[in-house]
Amino acid sequence: MHTTKVIKNFTETELQKNIDIDASWHQDYKDSAYLFIGGLHFDMNEGDVSTVFSQWGELVDVRLMRDRKTGKSRGFAFIAYEDQRSTNLAVDNFNGAEICGRTIRVDHVKKFKPPKEFLEVKEGEDGQADENDEDKIYKPSGPDGRGWGEFRDYTEEELEYMKMEEERAKHAKDHMEKLYEKNEETKKKIFVDEDERWENMLMSRVEEEEDQRETMRKDMMKKIKKEMKKRKKLEAKMLGDEGETKKKKKKEKKRKEG
Repeated sequence: MHTTKVIKNFTETELQKNIDIDASWHQDYKDSAYLFIGGLHFDMNEGDVSTVFSQWGELVDVRLMRDRKTGKSRGFAFIAYEDQRSTNLAVDNFNGAEICGRTIRVDHVKKFKPPKEFLEVKEGEDGQADENDEDKIYKPSGPDGRGWGEFRDYTEEELEYMKMEEERAKHAKDHMEKLYEKNEETKKKIFVDEDERWENMLMSRVEEEEDQRETMRKDMMKKIKKEMKKRKKLEAKMLGDEGETKKKKKKEKKRKEG
């Protein structure tokens, strides 16, 4: 393993020279997703470690080393990421960082080995672990000692809760899909109703304009007929006055001749 100062020098050199990832010193550990973390505060537990380091990726193993007799933290831990590339981010950003007043060291682990008590597990005739050694099978510890992520050893209550959550999520998804379909149908109906409304409004406008034109035509015809009647009366009166004038002239002429 490297010291905190050496790792810092590696990182600074790569940044200054803009070294490509393929030529980076991280490539020597591309087949391992485990990291070593040293210098941890003794009051930090697995949950604290996972909270701090999970910002660089999904963790699948958090193993804080504890004293066998007292159970107290020994100040260092091993963690594993789901994506190996997360180890590069954690080393570059957290090596030499100060957490809880202590400077920590974060370095790659080329070949992580489970604690010694997990290496001597006898197998039965079926190839599985012997019942007496079942508790020695290595499993990622997690913050509560029951695994982490896909390795977690779920209780019956947790499994039942997960099942209920899946059913609830499925029900919510089905409900949302039905709401979406109903909304789409409502939109279509609104569009159809809107088209019908515009069509009806247009037809009503056309009919109204036709009625107005018909009314205007009738009123015009009435006015024309009225004017024609007036004209005829006026002509008749003028003709009558002209006949009277002629009769008067004839009588005046006879009177003078007589």
